[in-house]
This record gives sequence, C-alpha cells and structure tokens, in this order.
Amino acid sequence: MNQIMSSECAFARSSLHVQNRGKTRSFTVERSGKFGYQNKTKGKNLNLCVLAEASIPTFDKISAPKLLKEASKTKKVDPEDLYDALKVLEKEKEKQVSLEALNGQWQLCFTSGTKKVQANLNRNGGGSYFPIQAVQSFNSTDLTIRNGVYLGPVGSLYFDGHFIWREKQRMLEFIFEQISIKLGPLGPLTFNIGDKDAWDKLKGMEEGVTGGQGRISQADGSNIGSNPFFTFVYVDDEVCAARGRGGGLAFWTKIEDAPSS
Repeated sequence: MNQIMSSECAFARSSLHVQNRGKTRSFTVERSGKFGYQNKTKGKNLNLCVLAEASIPTFDKISAPKLLKEASKTKKVDPEDLYDALKVLEKEKEKQVSLEALNGQWQLCFTSGTKKVQANLNRNGGGSYFPIQAVQSFNSTDLTIRNGVYLGPVGSLYFDGHFIWREKQRMLEFIFEQISIKLGPLGPLTFNIGDKDAWDKLKGMEEGVTGGQGRISQADGSNIGSNPFFTFVYVDDEVCAARGRGGGLAFWTKIEDAPSS
C-alpha cells in the first residue's frame, strides 16, 4: 500500500497516474478525498489518496472469452479491456470457427467502431457497448442473413439478404436485398434494394444498425472481400467476435428468442 500526496494527478480508466520527479506510476484508487490535514504554516489543505499499485490485465485464449461473456451480462467490463481481449482472440493462431456454430441469432454487445472513427478519436483501442438491441441472424441452411435494430413497441428496422461463407478465411461475405420498416402497429413495410442510388441512400442507415461493422455497398462478387463482410475470430455457444470490413472489432452474444419484428 502506498500513500501519495501530489497535485500532479490525472485519471485514466479506473486508474490514477501520478507523476513524481519526472516519472509516472499507475495506481488504482481505493479511497480518496480530503482527510482534513492542514499545513499550519501555509494554511493549505492537502488531498490525500490511498492507492494500491495497479497491474495491467493480460488475457489469453481462455480468459478472453470469459471476459466477453462477463461483459455481455453485466455491461461493466472496461471497454479498453474488452478491446484488448478481442485483439488476443484475433491473434490466436488456432481459431475454431465454423458456419454451423454461427447459425442462429446474435445480439451486438460491443463495437470498437471503424478505423476512421478510432482515428478521429485519436486512439488505437477501446470502444463502447452498443446501446440498443441490434441483432444479426445467420441461417446456415439457406445462407440468409438478417441485420436489424429492434425498439420494442416503437418499431424496428432490418435488412435481409444472402451470404457466402468462406471457410478458409473464416469470412462471412454478404449483400442485402431488402429493407423492412415497422412503426408501432404499422407494417412491416418491405422494399427491394435495387439500383445504385438506393444503395447509396441506405449506406448510413445500415452502418448505424451494425455499429459501423457492415459497410453496405453494391454487390460485387469478383473478388474475396469485395462485398461487406465479417471475419470471425472467435465463436462458441455463447459469444462470437469478428472484425468488419470497416476495420472495427465487435462481439455478439447468442440469444434464443427472436426479436419482435
């Protein structure tokens, strides 16, 4: 246990960084505040923090999925720790990912955003929990995908299409062919996505649904990765994780009940 008195303190995440004589050390704050100590000669109150030196969490292929599962239930895991755990899974050499394991419905929990968003924030990691119910559905039998946002009685917005599964790359490459909108008791109203102008108008809407992961674009099957895609880095019976075409990392938790559309 260390007791530090310093006016040069900066908070970051749940830690306190103290600079003393040109050196910075990281601590976690156990309790802090003014303890009533007064320097009688100068008449100044001092802030006293009781600190314990912090350790940087490290993850492996066993602990990283556990952290994702904890985060999906509590939404209290630090986003930077989640990002670090996802990076560990992405770097794992032996990845067990299959289309059969992806079959079903997955609710988006966390996204790091696109590389462009990260650059604008001037950061390399981190991210945020997805604030509303966004669900990806994969049908491994007929190779269909549905990506939607569901707001309960208010309404829903979802996209339907087909995908190609590329086993070697662990890549699910997809195109959307229809969009459906439901407002309260009305609908859903379904529209076919046809020409380039329609695709361009829907880009921003779809990227909002996926947290920037999908990046809707006109279908082009000539090259691998020419369509929107997810490259999966992990999947089990509870969570899955992937990097999207936009460059961001995300993870989902499996749900049993279909969202109301």
